[in-house]
Amino acid sequence: RNDGTVLDPIDMEDVFAINDTTNIAQIDAIWRLSRFHRLNFGYFELFRKATSTATEDVEIGDIVFPDGSEVDSRLEERTAYATYSYLFMSDSQKEVGVSAGLHWTHIRVNLESQETGQIERALISSPLPVIGAQGSIALGQRTSLALRLQFFRLNVDQYTGRLNYINFGVEHLFTNSISMGVGYQLYDLRLESDSLSLSGKYEVRHHGPFLFAGISFQ
Repeated sequence: RNDGTVLDPIDMEDVFAINDTTNIAQIDAIWRLSRFHRLNFGYFELFRKATSTATEDVEIGDIVFPDGSEVDSRLEERTAYATYSYLFMSDSQKEVGVSAGLHWTHIRVNLESQETGQIERALISSPLPVIGAQGSIALGQRTSLALRLQFFRLNVDQYTGRLNYINFGVEHLFTNSISMGVGYQLYDLRLESDSLSLSGKYEVRHHGPFLFAGISFQ
């Protein structure tokens, strides 16, 4: 609430029936500046929406959606990142390095009841500094296993937050420039404010397997 009162947490999936499973597309790009230096860029979007009937009074911000009202909900999340990586080990068998950069997260939540005319919107948009580590090891002439980790912790004034990102996968090089692979990814974000002007907490976590294809330019 704007008056600083902290409400009970709301699970969008349970209360508003937003699907807990969906498919997303992600774009990643790596610019190899030299053997030991790289720039990494990435972007993905997550959109979910649903229409549900409230089974009890639901208080969001300064609005109460009454029991029995039909609520249209939409959750939009856009995340982009840019990091610099330094590899202190790099040869034909392995790569190990550290990274630092920024994650930018833009989150929009829209709740609307056509029956009552009530609308509640929330917007969070913030750059988050991250540090991380990465590594890969060759499993053969054309196959490799890679792991990438990124972390963030914030505790400044009335704001706290965290970001945990884990990505690992197996990649096979079919030609000198085309590859494909499978892997698993976890993205865990939490932002919280105790400010009297804006008190609240947002938490999102998505994880699951992924397929990917890669193209390299010499």
